[in-house]
Amino acid sequence: MSQIGRRRFLAGAGALLAAPLAHAQGPGRMCRVGALFNVSGPAMQPYRAALAECLAAHGFVEDRNLRIDARGAYGEFHQDRAIARELLAAKADALFVSGDRAVRAAHGATTTVPIVFTLVADPVAAGVVKTYAIPGGNVTGVSNRLGELLRKRLELVRELVPAASRVVVLARSLKHTIRRIGMRFETRLYAWALSCSNTVLLESIRFCKPARRR
Repeated sequence: MSQIGRRRFLAGAGALLAAPLAHAQGPGRMCRVGALFNVSGPAMQPYRAALAECLAAHGFVEDRNLRIDARGAYGEFHQDRAIARELLAAKADALFVSGDRAVRAAHGATTTVPIVFTLVADPVAAGVVKTYAIPGGNVTGVSNRLGELLRKRLELVRELVPAASRVVVLARSLKHTIRRIGMRFETRLYAWALSCSNTVLLESIRFCKPARRR
């Protein structure tokens, strides 16, 4: 994703994040944001920079009145929740999280500190908000609605191939959403993680081939 694309994607979440920071801000006080991204290492830095730029547009500038403690998610719920608790222990005024696993981990770590999410497929199904219109609680954010799109795409697959019983989905972090949707359609959906390389495509095709009768 380009830097422009990252800024656009984080713009809405950045605006939502600015609200609790403004509430916590006081004269000479440094606001703290705990950020838990769904990537780690060097891949996390462009997203961190985009978040800092979005917050600067709302008057929160790093090293002046803002500190961002950024961490990369491990992908396991208990590990990500431990990271969220570490960020909270560092007195974060708000948490910014990206991805389904990260938002569930943060939601499991606090019910009081504001949490703003992005890149979450279906926050209602994930149990972190009550409805899209009225989130309730301490969690809000910007959803990419991938869960809804996945349902529509599966409906199309069923129309094109009514007898389909096994479908492979190439995805990064939609395992739980994919399983729920598969159960609704009485179709076995399999999440093939992380990449769309030729190797993964070939393996997924082999996986979906029906077993030969002996």
